[in-house]
Amino acid sequence: KISAEPVFTDKGHMGRALSGGAGMQLREVPYTFNEGKTMTMWVNGKASSGYNVLIAKGPKTAGHFEIYLKDGHMYFYAPDLGDYSMGFDFNTLENGWHLLAFVWKNGTITVYADGEAVGGCTAKKAIKETVETMTFGGQTDGSMAFGGTLDTVRLYDRALTPEELAERDQLRRIYIDSVVGNLKVQMDNTSIVRPDGTKEKVGKKQ
Repeated sequence: KISAEPVFTDKGHMGRALSGGAGMQLREVPYTFNEGKTMTMWVNGKASSGYNVLIAKGPKTAGHFEIYLKDGHMYFYAPDLGDYSMGFDFNTLENGWHLLAFVWKNGTITVYADGEAVGGCTAKKAIKETVETMTFGGQTDGSMAFGGTLDTVRLYDRALTPEELAERDQLRRIYIDSVVGNLKVQMDNTSIVRPDGTKEKVGKKQ
């Protein structure tokens, strides 16, 4: 379940973990997924049958976007663009935690799983910039709940490179630190913040 409000930084927005239910919502979010941006999230478990929404923003009017699963198959939908298959079956992921990334660059949205490109779709038009409610793990009306677990959703105003996304070991270690120690991870991936507010540098140790 959600244990805290997200932390906002100049490099992204970091949420906390949730499992099951109808998703977690943040009100009045100015972020719109568009060309030159990236969304990442940690996922665990399998999609249930039917529709499962990973992330969605606002009502299904101009400015809305969502990434959803239909019987495990991933799609991207935005009224401003259309409904696109991303050519990836989410349920083929092995059991355990995985880092998903969605990078919009040069008119293409590419899906990465643990740093490897696994699917994508063409996206030539822009989505209208809006300030709306954003929902993680379900649709904005509470329907289409994701059957698995989400954690550490990050929204970037830049397109992360394949080299950055390939740093799975470092990202995974920081993620595990944040769960085991109930820590907030700084978006620059160089330090962690403990519940008492003290900071600790993140080293290269295994």
